Amino acid sequence: MSIRIIRLVLLVLAVVFFVVVYTVIVSFSEHQEYSSDSLINYLLTPNELSTISEQCKDKPIFVYSSADGPKPTIVTMSCTIAKRDFENQMNSSGFQYIDGLYQKGGVQIQVITSSDGEEVTSVALIGAN
Repeated sequence: MSIRIIRLVLLVLAVVFFVVVYTVIVSFSEHQEYSSDSLINYLLTPNELSTISEQCKDKPIFVYSSADGPKPTIVTMSCTIAKRDFENQMNSSGFQYIDGLYQKGGVQIQVITSSDGEEVTSVALIGAN
């Protein structure tokens, strides 16, 4: 019985070690592309983008990039969202539209819309992750 417990403890320690190493490697990466159903999504996607992604009409694709200077991360989400729904969510979340960006605290969100201006096609969060 004690050999089973030792094996189980070793297995749990190995899994914990793998998760810690994976998290460190991912967090120091300069560029990552991932989908909403990947483990990286839970590690790198800011809460603001996770909330916005719930309104996507299609499956969102994320790109994480580290940057230099006062804004250490840029996370871009590509998907289609009705512009009116996006604006309502930004307003209800406390963001203000200033100088072409939605801003709240140290977070800035830049939006790209479709050619007719009716849909948001890309959202970039610029700020600390």
